[in-house]
Amino acid sequence: MRCGDTVRAKKTGMVLELAYEDNGRAIWCGWPDGTIDTEELELVEACSDDEHAKSVARWLDADRSIHGDHRRSMIEQLYRPEQYRRRVESMALDEMDSAISRLRYCAVPESALAPVVTFVAARRAAEEEAGK
Repeated sequence: MRCGDTVRAKKTGMVLELAYEDNGRAIWCGWPDGTIDTEELELVEACSDDEHAKSVARWLDADRSIHGDHRRSMIEQLYRPEQYRRRVESMALDEMDSAISRLRYCAVPESALAPVVTFVAARRAAEEEAGK
């Protein structure tokens, strides 16, 4: 099962569009969100590759504020892992920049910060090079 498939809950008969499946748990689209064991589902219709791509894009290509829930991040991690890795690394580097600024404010010696500053600068340069 994958993002965009149509499934039916065996016990209730409820038909759902799948957001994703991970480790035996299926998470559906819509509100309220929820999970169900995949063993409790039957596949009604497997989406085509094109439908799957459109379903993933609906989650990932829209404005982040529109789909700011846990499903979006997991779909990105499952179906666009490199994009997910780059985004998470960029957020971590932003947090490290912020921590460096706070440590400087607390008068931590530059010699103690130098390895972290060098690491962040090198990762930012690699990010920039990869984006070209």
